[in-house]
Amino acid sequence: MHSHNSGRIIAAGSVIYRYSNQFFIKRMRELGITGCYPPYLVAVAHNEGANQEDISRHMHVDKSQVARITKKLIDGDFIKREADENDKRNYRLYLTDKGKETLPKLRDLDEEFSDMLMRGMSSEQREQFTDLADMAAMNILRDKGIQPPDHNCAECRNKNCPDRQRRADRKGQTK
Repeated sequence: MHSHNSGRIIAAGSVIYRYSNQFFIKRMRELGITGCYPPYLVAVAHNEGANQEDISRHMHVDKSQVARITKKLIDGDFIKREADENDKRNYRLYLTDKGKETLPKLRDLDEEFSDMLMRGMSSEQREQFTDLADMAAMNILRDKGIQPPDHNCAECRNKNCPDRQRRADRKGQTK
């Protein structure tokens, strides 16, 4: 029974992956963004002032890959680098005006794809589907010995996310 479920999950994941790539590549081309740049742009937006090493750790990707994509995003005027005041050899990453203008468009694309992906699901099913997909991804990362990423972004919708709860607790303390 487990192998049958696994096969269904793999097949569904494959379809979602393949067609989400097609959807996003086509639509992002219209925005002047190519390939895998949006997750990096979003990572910088959620961690403004972070350096490339911070982004690398946050996204669980190789530092050299972050360096290449950072250069492309700088060349495209989506992000900028500024020298760290305390260490002039270290550079902090920030969104440019163009990057800030692009983020809502990326969110719209994400919302459009999510609506297509979860068409016919109730709001509770959508939330459960998202929570279960997050849980499955975190399980795979842990199994590979990789520390799952912190969910520092304000958009984390997983109601079981411990970082979300900590943010809510901090908000309650500041009021």
